[in-house]
Amino acid sequence: MSDHIENLLSEYMDDELNEEEKQIIEKHLAVCSDCNHRFHELRSLRKQLLAAYLPIEIPSMIEEIVIEKIQLASIKKSTGALNLLAFLTLFAFGIMLMVTASPILTIGLPIFHSVYSIARGLIYAVPSIISALPYVVEVIIALIFCFIIFAILTLRYLVHTMGKTVRAEDI
Repeated sequence: MSDHIENLLSEYMDDELNEEEKQIIEKHLAVCSDCNHRFHELRSLRKQLLAAYLPIEIPSMIEEIVIEKIQLASIKKSTGALNLLAFLTLFAFGIMLMVTASPILTIGLPIFHSVYSIARGLIYAVPSIISALPYVVEVIIALIFCFIIFAILTLRYLVHTMGKTVRAEDI
């Protein structure tokens, strides 16, 4: 063995050495202050770690509990999908029933479709018209900026006049 036993201190604390090695280390710790100091530091650190991390007791039936939870989750998931499928089926059936049974809808549906097509065309046309006109975007941005400045100045004026008319002594 070498002069110092630093590499065996951890094994000594874990009781992984045979009796002969334990006696040699104990004798060395009695005479070597450096190794004795390191041993006490390691033992203190080990106590701190054990105090910080308390062991967790696992229930004996953990496997059954986990399997049961997984089965319940899969049942809930499949039930949710079935409910959604049933709702969509009933919704589609209701729409088909209303379209075929109501003469108002059979007349109103083409009108609604025409209005929808016009609105959709306008949604695509308005940005094209606006971008074709020169400086429209810049004018809109400038107007928004002016409006923000006007709102800030108005709020500042209101706060300033409110401070003059209402004083802390008056309250």
